[in-house]
Amino acid sequence: MTDTRETMAYTAAQTVLYARAYGLDAIDTILPSNLKDLELTRRYVEGSKRFGFTSCSTFYAPHIDVINEIFSPTSNQIETAKQIVVGYEKVRQEGRAAFVLDTGAWVTLHQYRQAKELLSRFG
Repeated sequence: MTDTRETMAYTAAQTVLYARAYGLDAIDTILPSNLKDLELTRRYVEGSKRFGFTSCSTFYAPHIDVINEIFSPTSNQIETAKQIVVGYEKVRQEGRAAFVLDTGAWVTLHQYRQAKELLSRFG
């Protein structure tokens, strides 16, 4: 296992895939080579989020703030999720399948589901 996790990419992807398929959270475990290197930990946790994990566990208390920062949405992300849910539900009532936010981002069922999930956790 390495800090860049390339040796575990397949396993990480499969873990996230199966968790999603069964509606479960996929929680990663932080195992950087240097527990005290918080920048290394940050990169590790960011990688976990990119893989699709919903959080990380740790036994080293200084990692908690990094995990919470990376996996907690900003107020802007929560507001955008609310706009997506309201907007998507409106266009579905009109018989359309998608719409575009004022920012230019398009919204389909996939983004709607992600927004609903984010709001169910943090909204």
